[in-house]
Amino acid sequence: MSTYWLARGGKQLGPYSIGDLRRMVTDGSAAIEDAVWAEGMTNWVPLSQVVPRGRPTPPPPPPTTTAGRDYAVRAGDRQLRFPLVLYPKRSKSLFVLLASAIFVAIGVWMIQSGGADAPIWAGYASVVFFGLGIVVGIIQLFPGSAFLRLDDAGFTFCSLFRQTSLRWTDIDQFFVVDIRAGFRTNEMVAWNFAPPFQGNKRSSAFSQALADCDAGLPDTYGKRAEELAGFMNECLAQAVARM
Repeated sequence: MSTYWLARGGKQLGPYSIGDLRRMVTDGSAAIEDAVWAEGMTNWVPLSQVVPRGRPTPPPPPPTTTAGRDYAVRAGDRQLRFPLVLYPKRSKSLFVLLASAIFVAIGVWMIQSGGADAPIWAGYASVVFFGLGIVVGIIQLFPGSAFLRLDDAGFTFCSLFRQTSLRWTDIDQFFVVDIRAGFRTNEMVAWNFAPPFQGNKRSSAFSQALADCDAGLPDTYGKRAEELAGFMNECLAQAVARM
């Protein structure tokens, strides 16, 4: 992690971390016009090139107890408050909807051509399979049909209005796995259960055979899989520390 020196009032102050500098800008002990330098820099640069302009609103102090109240979790230099709800990208659902509609149209054309250019059974199969894709795409656009909710006790993920809840203490660790889908490889956040919790044995056996994990999230909810796994491991560590 880089450390920075600050030039202010004719004095050289430091060293500071990037988190220190952000807090100093927030509380007014440093200005974005001040100059900073870190190892590897050829010259001193304005603090605004290291810390974004503006003074972010500091988070409220964490509660003294988690009973019946929101809980604050610190992830790096950010402090997030539970409950936290993440949603999938709408563009992903729209893409599924559009792509499915195109393939349904192709299937209809195959049926209407009467097998002259393509087998009729393939047309029916395309209409049925991608017709289901249209239904899924539409359902995913409804509010509340898909989300990831994190709180101090655990997390709940919902897909097509079906919810699954787990406690942080049920999880051993979160990690990223690659799932092969045709010519594409999708990254997803997965986990193994912490003994003695076992989850659904059939589902876990299938997941172990497919991706060497006990279970996984159906989406990354607008984040990179690595970023989401890291944050959920932060939440898991906080939960273990409170035990």
